[in-house]
Amino acid sequence: QQQQQQQRSSAELTLYARMEEVRAMEVRATLEDLMYVSILEKFLLLRVEMLPRLDGFVDAGPANLVALTEGIHSKEALELVREHMRGVMGAAASAKFSTELIKMSKFQMAQVYAASIMFGYFLRRVDMRFQLESRLGLLDEASQEEAVARLERLFAQADDVDTSPDPDAVGPIVDIMGSQEELDSAPSSSSSGSSGSNDSSEAGSSEAGSSEGGSRPRGPVRSASSRGRSALRRYVEGFDQATMVDTARVVSAEGAALVERQTTALFGDIKELTQQMQEAVGQDVSSAEELYSRIQRAVQTSSIEAVTMTIAT
Repeated sequence: QQQQQQQRSSAELTLYARMEEVRAMEVRATLEDLMYVSILEKFLLLRVEMLPRLDGFVDAGPANLVALTEGIHSKEALELVREHMRGVMGAAASAKFSTELIKMSKFQMAQVYAASIMFGYFLRRVDMRFQLESRLGLLDEASQEEAVARLERLFAQADDVDTSPDPDAVGPIVDIMGSQEELDSAPSSSSSGSSGSNDSSEAGSSEAGSSEGGSRPRGPVRSASSRGRSALRRYVEGFDQATMVDTARVVSAEGAALVERQTTALFGDIKELTQQMQEAVGQDVSSAEELYSRIQRAVQTSSIEAVTMTIAT
């Protein structure tokens, strides 16, 4: 009987462990669905239609470019978006006021699409951090001490509220952003990015401070070669490697799963596309030029799945 009870207990433990795994999978799937619905809602609010599955010749039709650019990113961030598009599209994105048909393998296009999603994710996080530090006065070395003093006053008054028997007698908590006069006198992100005549905006510091979450840039280096670039671009260039990796990393497994899910929905099974590319290219490639030539030949001969679409600039 004792042996039977032990076996029964072991079976129950295994069953309970499996039940917990199933619950965790259901919670993760539900969270992914909620995140995806939230994304779809944002596209609906912007009045932008989602792309259909990309096969053969694709005509995306007219798009609300204002909503896809100014409706999502700040002016500083749009400069980096343009640079990213020129980088991934090459010569097709360099010409002005032109329309060009391009044919690209699905595998390459899926890589570009996924990389663009990750870039947009990185850019939104960087821009939010940049705008916050700009409002707090942390971008300008001269005003960092004032910002720290405001934070210390805020924390001190918050402690007084917690310890006081009559919280109403403590008075209002100081505004973390400072008074309206301080905000008006603080340099805005757009003025620091477009003006090169302000001496204080040209004298940044690239020292990185240590914290529990790793090192943080205290200000980008603003050399003569960086003048004329946007303030956000200089801010990103001031990141050290640890900060760059931490900012670019997707913070949730559900978010990473959504990237793969959307990419698969548009282009098909990534594993099958990878296998097609490996079979078409072969294993004896000796240089990057030879690899590019073989890919181009495979696309032209339809040895691999490809997509043809119009690029308008």
